Amino acid sequence: LLLTADGSRMRGNGVGSVDVDKYLADRSTRSTPTAIPARRDNSASGFAAEFKANVGVGELTYQYGHRNFNIDVDSSLGSAPATSESKADFKQDSHELRLASNAPGPLQWVGGLYYFKEKSVSDFDVFGAAPVGDGTLRWHQDPINSESTAAFGQATYAIRKELRVTGGLRYTKDEKSRQGTYQEFGFPPSLNDAAVTYEQTNWKAGIDYDVSPSTMLFANVSTGYKAGGFNDGTSATNPDLYYDPEHLTAYEVGVKGRFLDQRLRTSASVFAYDYKDLQVSSVGASNTLQTTNAAKARIFGGEAEGRFAVTENGTLSFGLGLLSAKYDEYEPLAGVDWSGYYLDKSPKGTISLGYTHNWYVGEGAIITGFLGSRYSSAFVVSDFSTATQYAQPGYSKTDFNLTYSAPGDKWFVQVYGKNLEDKSVISGYNFNTFTLAEPRLFGLRGGVKL
Repeated sequence: LLLTADGSRMRGNGVGSVDVDKYLADRSTRSTPTAIPARRDNSASGFAAEFKANVGVGELTYQYGHRNFNIDVDSSLGSAPATSESKADFKQDSHELRLASNAPGPLQWVGGLYYFKEKSVSDFDVFGAAPVGDGTLRWHQDPINSESTAAFGQATYAIRKELRVTGGLRYTKDEKSRQGTYQEFGFPPSLNDAAVTYEQTNWKAGIDYDVSPSTMLFANVSTGYKAGGFNDGTSATNPDLYYDPEHLTAYEVGVKGRFLDQRLRTSASVFAYDYKDLQVSSVGASNTLQTTNAAKARIFGGEAEGRFAVTENGTLSFGLGLLSAKYDEYEPLAGVDWSGYYLDKSPKGTISLGYTHNWYVGEGAIITGFLGSRYSSAFVVSDFSTATQYAQPGYSKTDFNLTYSAPGDKWFVQVYGKNLEDKSVISGYNFNTFTLAEPRLFGLRGGVKL
């Protein structure tokens, strides 16, 4: 039986946001003057339990988790004086019960049940959104409920010692509901009231083959789904209140291996993802976020990664990714065809390289140093409401850390740096505003085992 508890609090400035036009005119701009300074005071806490027991026919595992998350954020929404205030409270509980085979033999299996429930309350207000009425937009939701129940099973059978086949099924039922109000520019509030239920059975099939004791080939095909939901309003006021689940079929073929006397460990694969009823969100005419099943998309790619022990104490890590992610069918606006356009945040190529070195100093203490960089080619971020794609040029991001671990790992202290190039990188778009990834950061952290 393992019991854990945790808590955290994050204060300071909120996520960087900047007006689109000002940022495109000067990409060194990281913020837009606002009527109020950005601020956040978020907190999270939780506890979990994991119980394992050998019950003869297999190993029984039960996992329980409870999470609380509180949001209190003020931030800019583009040009001054548009600002927003967000307050929300989330409570989650999850249960998972699994039984897995633990006896030797050609058949290995696992089966289980899963249940998740979340209840939340959310208030989101926008001030100075337009010179109409009092200029405010308000979304007050209480309660927002989400439940997910699932049953799953997977089995692997060794036809021969070096050849194995795998099959799996998962049944999922999702239930969501929401009550609240939406208010625009001081006019009387409109009711938000909706509830949905979705059921889906997904499957997986795979095969893997040991070419040698140190090299394995594998191939998999699987399906997945993302539950649908609802937009603002009611069935009487919004004809597009509900949107359907998103469906995915994924294919992957690859190889994993250990070479050069186990000093080199690598894996490589090619994959294809086929999306149907892709969920796409945009700001509608009434300043509300509308999600629709607007698109079909296909993603093709390949990736390779590995680790090479350069010396007894030094390891080189590397990675390469290639991607083609495009819409098959999509019209963000009537008469505007985005077939063949790239999906958001999908760079054609990424490369990463890093080096880790350990120095053993006195009676079991270790100093570990890491220096690594990742390059991403250009990608796009979309404003679906105006059918506009904005380009984020290619960039590199270099990080380092240096850690001292006391003998027996009783305590550690670390200094670190992130985004040493201090590149401005677009991470999202909303309401004519770009959100930006973190700037250059330096920090100090530590930990202790009691």
